[in-house]
Amino acid sequence: MTKLIEKLRNKPESVKKRIVLITAIGLTAIVVIFWVFTWQYNFKSDKKNKGPGLFNQMKDNFSNMFSEISVGLGNVTSKFKEVKESEVNKLQNNNEVQNQNSN
Repeated sequence: MTKLIEKLRNKPESVKKRIVLITAIGLTAIVVIFWVFTWQYNFKSDKKNKGPGLFNQMKDNFSNMFSEISVGLGNVTSKFKEVKESEVNKLQNNNEVQNQNSN
């Protein structure tokens, strides 16, 4: 194993990147294949339990996710407006103070 690591260290950078890419693709493929083969068991258990189907569960999950994102973005937008108004008020107050000092 140490000989293999030593050989890899001596390789050019482009070869190292190619090895990393191939390894990452290979590991991802293994995970996807495992997921696909276990997916059929999820469908069988859904039919036996007669619960909501996979599609309906996914639809509900995405719907909930998008509504939470929407609420979160609304909160962020309102916070930005508050900060903007606060900064504008500070600038106006500073300008007023400077105008009073110059008079």
